[in-house]
Amino acid sequence: MTTTIKTKTEIRQIIDLVLHDDANKNSNWSEMLASAFIAKQHRLLSEYLSHGKGFNDGSKKAFCQLLNTDTVLTKKGIDILIAQHCQIELEQLLNERKQEEIEFTLSHVKEKVLDKF
Repeated sequence: MTTTIKTKTEIRQIIDLVLHDDANKNSNWSEMLASAFIAKQHRLLSEYLSHGKGFNDGSKKAFCQLLNTDTVLTKKGIDILIAQHCQIELEQLLNERKQEEIEFTLSHVKEKVLDKF
């Protein structure tokens, strides 16, 4: 899995071509995804792409195309690709996401409790 695309413009064009059939669309989504891709921001990439088959599949296809790999649409498969691209252990990605979910839940519960007083 090697990335041969160099510039942010090229990355955005591939994303927009896959998603909108228009390489020059310059969508906000391609800006966000390209920025996360270039910076290897595993948390953002996970937030954008780590969902089950049928959710955001076009973006997953674009991500796979950027990585020059076969299309992967499952959450588990995308998580593996994100970890490889960002050069982190899969376990780290999964643990960080779980921690964020726990913190969100605790914040929500705390808010509900405080609202009762």
